[in-house]
Amino acid sequence: CMIVTHGPSDEETNLKYCGLYEEWNKKFNPEAKPAFLVGDMNFRSGSPEMGYDPDPEYIQYSKYWKDSYINAPTVKGPFCTYNGFNMSRNLWTHPSRIDYIWYNNATPVLYVNHDTLYGGYYASDHQPIYVDMIIRE
Repeated sequence: CMIVTHGPSDEETNLKYCGLYEEWNKKFNPEAKPAFLVGDMNFRSGSPEMGYDPDPEYIQYSKYWKDSYINAPTVKGPFCTYNGFNMSRNLWTHPSRIDYIWYNNATPVLYVNHDTLYGGYYASDHQPIYVDMIIRE
């Protein structure tokens, strides 16, 4: 099951969507095969190292979905996934990790957040992320 979204920017609505994505996965994936929820979720995961707590939405989503960034044994690239076309933003220390690859019934092996510049600029206001997963029947 693959769900691709762009999460709402307000907390209340985003919390409601969390339950909807869980319902969809259960409805369209009744055999509990590997499932993925990906996209710009518009909430932050928190970071003890950076001194901030996760947003309530992150806590709620984490009750059903697994965060590939947290669970991959190998992580490459910066923490922040939203650059806002701000070339001076330090993506290694800025707290805006708002893009996610959530999953169930798979195993992340490698999480990558690309910070490649093209002619001195980012290709998008968000960093491209990907995860190598092991999927077994």
